[in-house]
Amino acid sequence: MKPIAPDNCNGVTPLRVLLALLLCALLPLFAFAAAPAWWAERGVTVPNTSADDFAPANQGQLKNIAKAAVAEMDDKLPGGAGDELHNLVASWATPSPQTNDFAPLNLGQLKNVAKPFYDRLIAAGLANAYPWTGSAAPADDFAVANVGQVKNLFSFEISSGEVSNAFRQVQRDPRKKD
Repeated sequence: MKPIAPDNCNGVTPLRVLLALLLCALLPLFAFAAAPAWWAERGVTVPNTSADDFAPANQGQLKNIAKAAVAEMDDKLPGGAGDELHNLVASWATPSPQTNDFAPLNLGQLKNVAKPFYDRLIAAGLANAYPWTGSAAPADDFAVANVGQVKNLFSFEISSGEVSNAFRQVQRDPRKKD
């Protein structure tokens, strides 16, 4: 007795499975966004080097990206970065004997420095909330932060069209505060 061949054996199903697997493999590569242009313009990244996002971050790296972010906000936002951020960066200008820019950075320190940046972005209508508030489980603020986490919090892009639209919206909505 011979087995009966199915009528729909045209090879389409294996092709579909292959395409689905290929898509699943390549999709994460397309999901990672490029670094904001201001990182290169302001010396945050070092050209022609490979990123090591899982390396532990230090306090000096956070200060470097924060200073560059203040400069970017000064250039792109109406009213600039604001007094709170300028005072924060100015407080780093004169190091004390206890200053150690090579000390490991923890998540609590990272969020503490990033919070006034997001306060400014929220006031300008360019962000809705702090990025770290979306998790159901609270983070261990004493855990060592890595370079990728620092880059993630400072990966905002401020475009002039976005700023003018947000500024008009804030002016129209009296419930929003600066």
